[in-house]
Amino acid sequence: MNRDDTRYELHPQEAEVVRRIFHWFTEEQMSIEAIARRLTREQIPTRHQHGGWNASVLWNMLGNPAYMGRAA
Repeated sequence: MNRDDTRYELHPQEAEVVRRIFHWFTEEQMSIEAIARRLTREQIPTRHQHGGWNASVLWNMLGNPAYMGRAA
């Protein structure tokens, strides 16, 4: 794959969940564990539609520059 072929693909439903996660973490200063519990309690599906939310997944998401619109 050519570097010029690299792009991000936005998934609107997933993007809304990501925005909520970043808002809860940065604006409401919720802990990652609290966010995971809230997502699971509200039955927000994970990307792969199995199980509940895991704090380690959220930690990786919050630290991934791609979720902030920047290439790694």
